[in-house]
This record gives sequence, structure tokens and C-alpha cells, in this order.
Amino acid sequence: MLTSNVTLSSLYAKKLFPNAIFENCSDFRIKSCRYNASSIEPGEVYVAMEDPSVDPSGVELARKQGAAAVIARDQFAFCDACDCLADIPVCRVENPHAAYAEICQALYDSPGKHLQIVGVTGGRGRRVVSYLIANLLSQTGHKTGILTECGATIINSIEAARSPRNMDEFCQIMSEIVKSYPSSMPGLAPKKSAYWLSRMVQNECDCAVMEVSQTALDKSNVAGIQFHSGCVTLTDPDKASMFESASRVKLIDQLDEKGCVILNGDASLSGDTIQRIHGPVLTYGLGGNCQVHGTILEQNPGEQIALITAGSQTSPLRTRIVGQDYLYYCLCAVAFGLTLSIPLTDIIRVIESVTIIPGYMQQIRSSYNFPIYLVQDLSNSDDPLEENLKTVQNLVSGRVLNVLPIPVWSPLTGEIDFNPKAYRPKRDRVYLVGNRCNNPDFVDGLERRLGDRVEIYPTKQDAVNAAVEIAKRSDALVVAGCNNFHKALTLDGESDVDLFMANQI
Repeated sequence: MLTSNVTLSSLYAKKLFPNAIFENCSDFRIKSCRYNASSIEPGEVYVAMEDPSVDPSGVELARKQGAAAVIARDQFAFCDACDCLADIPVCRVENPHAAYAEICQALYDSPGKHLQIVGVTGGRGRRVVSYLIANLLSQTGHKTGILTECGATIINSIEAARSPRNMDEFCQIMSEIVKSYPSSMPGLAPKKSAYWLSRMVQNECDCAVMEVSQTALDKSNVAGIQFHSGCVTLTDPDKASMFESASRVKLIDQLDEKGCVILNGDASLSGDTIQRIHGPVLTYGLGGNCQVHGTILEQNPGEQIALITAGSQTSPLRTRIVGQDYLYYCLCAVAFGLTLSIPLTDIIRVIESVTIIPGYMQQIRSSYNFPIYLVQDLSNSDDPLEENLKTVQNLVSGRVLNVLPIPVWSPLTGEIDFNPKAYRPKRDRVYLVGNRCNNPDFVDGLERRLGDRVEIYPTKQDAVNAAVEIAKRSDALVVAGCNNFHKALTLDGESDVDLFMANQI
């Protein structure tokens, strides 16, 4: 848990933005700032994200609320085009979004100066890699905080890493993890991330691991944070390489002078991108040309064994969490550990000790003769459901029985990259939970592909019972939309593992 003893600092705009242009003043003091004009309190500084010359309503409302000054973009004419800024202190900056993030960090006394912060970005697996790296740091003598879109906490190497021996212990471990995390923080808003990083400093952490999403980079939410290392996880094959977009290059530019970048060597990178990295670079992947590479030797529904090679060192890795994607995540953590000069065998030992990762697909032990997997809350996932399904489909010779809520978010909203073709029409079955009216297009699409292999049930318990009745030894049951990894309750008000308890007495 993170105890709180955080106090806000105050600063002067000129010191924070020495190259900015000031209007109606030579400088002003910042005690607090907001970008939402309607919530401005007297004396606070308003950061205008939109161009005031195009839409002055935000500045006008902020002034009525008592704003002491305005920070705005420098690419517009002031007094002639925007009368609302004529008699209020104004600071013109290149990027108001980045300026807001930098102010938030400075108001909390720039916690990055006191922490070695590892930034983890990528299309998939950011949270998993963040958790693996945080555990590695924790178990090698560093007091480590972790900050993801699920929340923030201090990693301790006892409860989070131990393997559950039964259902009750599984519930207990997950309950402890849930209690240690605050509510979810989509996109990691600058003020929240600065607040939680400062609490890590107050709790005497020396390291922090931070999940950095595409949204956070696009909005410059991590501006003002200097990263000690940058890690890049997987990218979808049909998308550009992780560092090819201008937004993700920002993470490179925010590394300290000796900051190390860990890249997926199986993805193509342009020469211009590589040239922007001034510090050491370490690559990982399944290809032999990577500095850290792995090969899956054996894989079954309960575990996988891989061979990890780093230079002249080779070591086997045995994990209870399965899938090729997970091996990539492990390789990224191995590469990071090597940058700290941790022996490969010690890195492997720590990774093998991790059997539960909040928010990642988890197999639970049961008395059934077929494997059961819980998949995370789909509305807050950086690991698409179809990738999890491919993993399970490759592990079992029979059918995959899927229990999932009828989504209000997919595929029309685009929030989840979901493809109905992931379900094999001749083998898999789908048990939908909820009202088909929530998303009729989604249901109709599945029915066209799977026909009578789609069934709809009012509750998750009913759907699970129906799947269990027909499941065979060669099948696998996948229950998706499980909130118990970072929320205490599911939509039905019960723990997801409780769905299987009644049938095991």
C-alpha cells in the first residue's frame, strides 16, 4: 500500500518555460493549474488546450471562475484575434498539453528526480511487462512502485509472486492485490501520475515502473518525466513498428543520457529512429539475430518451457502462464534485467516465481479434467481477446468454449480490437451473457459465422454451467470479461472463481 504524505510545491512560469513568450506580464506564479475551465478555482492557472483565437469560450469561462493566468499555444495572434486575453497574464508555449504535464510534475516536486523510472510502451503487453520488471526490481533489492492504468502500488515479492495452492488461496491473493490498487486511471492523466509518483517517493521507493500507453504519448501526458530506461513490447503485425510514430519517439527523447532502450528485434526499425537513441540498445525476440532470444521447447495447457539465450549464456525458463506472447514479455524483462547486470539465472528465477499477473489471462486449478482460463476485463485491456483465444486454441486439441458478455464496446466503438473470425466455426462454441439488444450487430455477426454454436444466457453462472456440462478432457473453457483481477466484484456481484466452486463439492 502507498501511504500519503504529499504536499504541493509552487513555481514560477518563467523558470519552468524559459523560452516561452509572456504577454501582459514578465512572469507569474503557479500554485495550481487546470485544463477544464468549468472547474477552475480563484487563483489557479488555466491551461488552454484549444486555440483561444478559434474558440475563446474556455478562456472567458476560466476568467469568470477567477483564473489568475492563462497558458496557451503560441501559434495565434493575441490581442487582435482574441480579446479575451487582452488584460490577463498569458504564457505562450509550443505545446499546451506537454506544458500541463510538466507543470503537474513540477508542482509535485518532480518525483522523477528521486526515482529511476522505467517506461514500458507497446501495442500489447505493457502491463504484463511492467509487472514482470517491477517484480524483478523488487526481488533484487529495490523498493519499487508500479504505475499502470489499473492503478498504482508498491510491489512486494511475497503476496504478488507466490503460487496459489487452491481456490481459496487464489481468491485471497487477488483480494490483496485489488486492495493495494486505487481505481483505474485510463490514459494516466498527468496530475494523477505525478501524484502517485510523488507518493512512491514519500514511501522511500528508489525505482518505479510506468505503463505508457499510446494515448498517454499522443497527449504528451508523460512530459516532464525523465525515464531511466525504455522498454517496447509487442505491436500488431498489421501496424507500423512501435517507435516509427512521432508520438512514441517522444519516449526516446525523454530518456536520460545513459538511458537504455529495449526493443523488439523481430520488428523492423528505420535508421532514423535508431539514430535518435543515444544510449545503449538491447534487442529481444524469437529470431536468432536478437541479442536476447528464446525458443519454445514444450507447451501444454498448464505450462510452457522455453530456452533463453543471451550472448554466451543459456538457461531454460518454465512458466505456468502460457503463450508465445507471454514468452515475448518474459524476454523483454530478461533484457531489462541484463542491463542491470543481474545474472541470467537470477532473472529466470524471478520470472518463474510469477504465477499471477493482475489483468492477464490466468489458468485456475480445479477438479475438472479440462483447463479453465479467466481473461481480464475487456474494457480495460491492452491484450486483445482474440490473441488469448489463439493461445488457447493452439494448446488444446478439442474445442474452446467461450463465455463472454455481450459487449457494448465492440466492434462498433473500436475500443477493443475484436474479430469474430477468431472463433473457429467448426469447433468453438460461444456462450453470451446479457441482453442481445445491447449490441445486436455483434451477436448477429457471431450467429452468421457460428450458427447454432452461439447461445445466450441471462447470467454468467448459467453460461458457465452450460459450458461445463458439455466440456470434454480435450476442450478448454475461457471465461472472458473477468473483473476480479483489478476489481473486487464481477458484473454479477460474485468472484469469477466462485462460478466453479458449486460444482466441485
